[in-house]
Amino acid sequence: MAKATRVHSTPRKTAFKIVAGTDFVARSSGPNAPAREKRELLAASAPALPAFPFKIHADGLFALPFVTMPSEEDDFESWGAFWKSVDMWNDEPTDKSHVDYARGRNYAQAVIDVTLKENGSSRGLEIIVERMIEKAFRRRGRKGALCRKLSSSEDAFLTEICRIAVKGR
Repeated sequence: MAKATRVHSTPRKTAFKIVAGTDFVARSSGPNAPAREKRELLAASAPALPAFPFKIHADGLFALPFVTMPSEEDDFESWGAFWKSVDMWNDEPTDKSHVDYARGRNYAQAVIDVTLKENGSSRGLEIIVERMIEKAFRRRGRKGALCRKLSSSEDAFLTEICRIAVKGR
């Protein structure tokens, strides 16, 4: 018995693709085309993207007085290990709560100034607040009793951030 061959009435087209809003018919022979040809075809059809609009972390954030970076000699296996060793809120309360409160307000203003100046994202501020909350939970007693409140500098920092968010700088 002879094999049946398929006859097309119209020429068979390759896959029709839409990439980044641009329609084109692929010149390749489908999914088995060389990777170089696919990359060239995609690059030629994709519109130019604007530059990344902001930094994830403002560089000046890491120079602020309440941030402690690990030493340069430390060797980290991953970015996760690195970030665990970065202390984003190293402020310790003193016995003068009014001085701590003023320091916290100044720190909040400094974070906002650096982030806006360097066109950074809010992620740096988010990490700082996360670290404050983590430290507050670590101040719990052995029996799990929650600490009564944030330190004066932490309270001032959060109050100032909220004030800035509502009223502006």
